[in-house]
Amino acid sequence: MVTFLSNKVNNICPCKSGKTYLECCKPIILDGKKVRSAEELMRSRYSAYVTGEIEYLLDSTCEIVDPINIKLETETFSSSAFFQHLEILDVQEYIVEFKAYFIVEKKQEVLHEKSNFLHKNDGSWCYKDGYILPSEFNPKRNEKYICGSGKKYKQCCAKLL
Repeated sequence: MVTFLSNKVNNICPCKSGKTYLECCKPIILDGKKVRSAEELMRSRYSAYVTGEIEYLLDSTCEIVDPINIKLETETFSSSAFFQHLEILDVQEYIVEFKAYFIVEKKQEVLHEKSNFLHKNDGSWCYKDGYILPSEFNPKRNEKYICGSGKKYKQCCAKLL
C-alpha cells in the first residue's frame, strides 16, 4: 500500500488543503461524510488515489461501464504511482481544472485535466468525466521541488527516477 497511511495524526492531507488527512479527506473517503462541492470531491478523489482507496473512487464516479476492468486499472495505477503534488488551477461550480504530479515506472509525469462533476438530486456529487490537456513538466535539478519536502529536486524525487 502507500507509506502515507501511517498512524500519525499530523499527516498533511495529500490534497494539499493544509489540513491533516484525519480532518480533511478521511471523513469523506472512509467515514461517508458528504462532499459540498466539485472541488471537495476532486480533492478527496486525489487523496483516494494516494491512499489506495479504490472503492471510494468507484463509488464517487457517476457511471462506470466496465466496473471490473476500471477497478483493476485504477488499483494498478494507484499502487504503482508515487504521488507528489496536486495543483488546483481553476474551480467553477461543476468543473475543476488541476495538475497532478507523480512518478510512475521511473518517469516523471503530470496529468493536466479539466474534470466535470454532477450535483445529483440527493445532494451528493459524482465525477462525470474529464478532458486531459497537453502538459509537460521538466523540473530543474536545483529548484525546490513541488512535493513539499523543501529539498531540491535532485536530492528528493529525482532519486526515484
